[in-house]
Amino acid sequence: MNIGFDAKRAFFNATGLGAYSRAALRAVQRQLPDAKLFLYCPKKPVPGGAFSLSGNTVFRTPRTRVLEALHPLWRSLFLSSEIGRDALDIYHGLTNELPWGIEKTRTRSVVTIHDLIFLRYPETYPFVDRKVYAAKCRHAVRVASCVVADSRQTRDDLCAFLNCDPEKIRVVYPSVDPAYFVPLSEEAITEVRGRYGLSGQYILSVGSITRRKNLFSLVKAVERVRASVPMSLVVCGSGSGSYFSSVKSYITGKKLEASVVFLGHADPCDLPALYQGASVFAYPSVFEGFGLPIAEALASRVPVITSRGSCFSEAGGAASLYVAPFDDSALANALERILSNAALRKSMIDQGALHGQKFTEEVLGSELARIYGLLVNATGRKDV
Repeated sequence: MNIGFDAKRAFFNATGLGAYSRAALRAVQRQLPDAKLFLYCPKKPVPGGAFSLSGNTVFRTPRTRVLEALHPLWRSLFLSSEIGRDALDIYHGLTNELPWGIEKTRTRSVVTIHDLIFLRYPETYPFVDRKVYAAKCRHAVRVASCVVADSRQTRDDLCAFLNCDPEKIRVVYPSVDPAYFVPLSEEAITEVRGRYGLSGQYILSVGSITRRKNLFSLVKAVERVRASVPMSLVVCGSGSGSYFSSVKSYITGKKLEASVVFLGHADPCDLPALYQGASVFAYPSVFEGFGLPIAEALASRVPVITSRGSCFSEAGGAASLYVAPFDDSALANALERILSNAALRKSMIDQGALHGQKFTEEVLGSELARIYGLLVNATGRKDV
């Protein structure tokens, strides 16, 4: 089987979309070792970089310097001709888009849609960005043989916002990097904590500091519990703009500087230790397509508090605690429950770890391989 991928983010993106792309490629190669993988990139990665694949892989890059300079157009407008020349059985757009004209090739196409937040909350995106995202997403959903949704929430949004045929959608959860499932020694955790200047117990928050992620409510909850529970809040993620400024101003005004530690973008290699060193993981986001940090926390054997609604119960499972996103009083009560009840905390950790097994690369690879097989073996049609 010849399978092509838009591999730009796998090699040149350090955020969640890059992590998903790398996990999917690793998982598919393990699941389908005899398949030939065609990786379409705006430029060839440097040998020996942070991510590489072994086995039967072929890189495709722009054929001319002009196309290399205009690589976004190459990926959108010229890639279909490359796909036709390579005689792919399957092409998988890993991040919300497919090249224009792919429907005119003989190749079956799959697109992963991570979320439609730009349609649900358009005010949180610049005007041009959301128009471009919407156009690419509508096209991909219309022409794809199969649409992979990160969650049931995203599946429902695809039907509601883009009128996507539900029979065309398959829900396949993202996977957690295998490093999170590996228990680290106390020495390794202590070493990482020391490098970041962390001492004592802490609540961990991971994610960009934006209004939708709702860090403000978590800061207010920490303010409520700090007298009874001596604990700091450690925030991994960057922020800017008015929302971040308002959070910082509140911290200063309430003299919480010693209780809230901002790490910015922590080294991804340190994140497993930062998770495993935490007493609680809190994720009071308003809305997500999946909420990968929740799954990372469960894999790291950390109890989770997150929000009601959206996709959060899919990621968090039955063992996590759920509160209304802006109810900082309920969030404070949930923190106190976990931190004061060792039996509850152990139960949440053990049950959460079991739920976290849904988010392994093995499961992701198996589901994607099944979809590819259905498409390749379909007779007389190009969808599932």
